[in-house]
Amino acid sequence: MGLNTELKKLFCSSCPQHCSVRPEVSPQTAYCTSPCFCLWPEDNLYFNRGIIEGLLTDNNHAMLNGYIFIDFSITNLHIFTDDAWITFLSKSGLRIILISDRHLQPLANFLFKLHRPISAIIYHDDELSVTSDKIRKIFVGYIDLHTRGPTMTQTEFIILGKFINGMTARQIAETMDLNIRHVYACKQRIEKHLGNKLNRLYINARTIS
Repeated sequence: MGLNTELKKLFCSSCPQHCSVRPEVSPQTAYCTSPCFCLWPEDNLYFNRGIIEGLLTDNNHAMLNGYIFIDFSITNLHIFTDDAWITFLSKSGLRIILISDRHLQPLANFLFKLHRPISAIIYHDDELSVTSDKIRKIFVGYIDLHTRGPTMTQTEFIILGKFINGMTARQIAETMDLNIRHVYACKQRIEKHLGNKLNRLYINARTIS
């Protein structure tokens, strides 16, 4: 699966001009003196307001220059079960920070260790002071590779993606050459990681095709 047209857009959020960063760079950016940071996806108004009002009250704009803050929440689960999103955002040259809810924390941990463009995870229960400290460390070039809580495995990640794409356990077992009991065991571990049944997560998650 790939990203839909709306998700293949990235805008700077540092000022009301809202200039395009990808797929095309707005001509105004060549003359802009403001630092550039982005929010993605942009359709969660509460997320956008929380980032802008929360982080900008404790950091100056220059400290946030060059970041994409990702709404890494359960409603966006479909987006994060393949590599299309990280491929698209990496081409911007900006550093990626995951703002993870409690459900997707194990998935965030897995992807953070897998993809170098991801510079940090801000967990759902991080205090503002902790969040600001993480940003300051990245700003000076320090990347902390430590994660908190459980981490999804490669096999669990692949199986999660196949379930989210509508495959049955039997189909997954056949395509991955696995015993079906192993698939069900992985499914149970995934549900334990995410704190909910996959069918419920499937209903709540955004479609991206």
